[in-house]
Amino acid sequence: MDGETLRSGIFALRTRRVGSVAECMVKRLRKYGKARSIFHDLFDEQTRQRIEVKFSTVGKKAEHTVTEHTVLQCIEDAISEREPIPFSEWRNHKFECNIQQVKRRKFDVLYYGLFFSDCVKIFRISKSDIKTRKEGGDIGYSDKQHEGNVGEGQFHLTEKNLQIHLEKYFLKTLTYDELYQLLLRATAWSFCGCTSAWRSLSPAISAANGLLFCHPVLPVTRKFSSLRMTISQNTGSTSIV
Repeated sequence: MDGETLRSGIFALRTRRVGSVAECMVKRLRKYGKARSIFHDLFDEQTRQRIEVKFSTVGKKAEHTVTEHTVLQCIEDAISEREPIPFSEWRNHKFECNIQQVKRRKFDVLYYGLFFSDCVKIFRISKSDIKTRKEGGDIGYSDKQHEGNVGEGQFHLTEKNLQIHLEKYFLKTLTYDELYQLLLRATAWSFCGCTSAWRSLSPAISAANGLLFCHPVLPVTRKFSSLRMTISQNTGSTSIV
């Protein structure tokens, strides 16, 4: 896989799975920990803040509403409308990305963003800045999404308001090659996150005919002072404890 293949795959994913990819990206990028409840996505161990992550892919906005008179035209148009928009041309296209199910009471910081065809734009906003227009907000947040859903809202990113987000809440740009390398490092197996420890074990592994058995290590267990290694010449295996 490379950056181009990664981009094509992301745009082929369903909305929920796109969000999961974004969550992995932010977790790796900011070195956050796992969520402390089901109501947020990640947790900042240093600041003790609850982190929420919401992203969307950017494609051309549909020109027609689906009705019994336009249904076939809308299906035909959907092929071209699925074509992703490059950030370098965002002012030249109509698009609408919905950041929804925003529950301000359930998190402290929101990372949101857009997957364009040529890059990923990442934004960061504190919950105190997510306000309705009546509250003095500037992102078009609405505290109403579905009838009866108290405390849940949404806002939209379009060609008309993206500039505000870029000026006030922009955090970082990633190319798809950079995103690929970021996710690749996140999925690569490492021993307690320590490359030097892995290298020091190479001779022992060779002596044990390449068989390595490790006790599970919790993700939060990052620091250690020493390693005890037991090599069994009879079984040809190495056990790290």
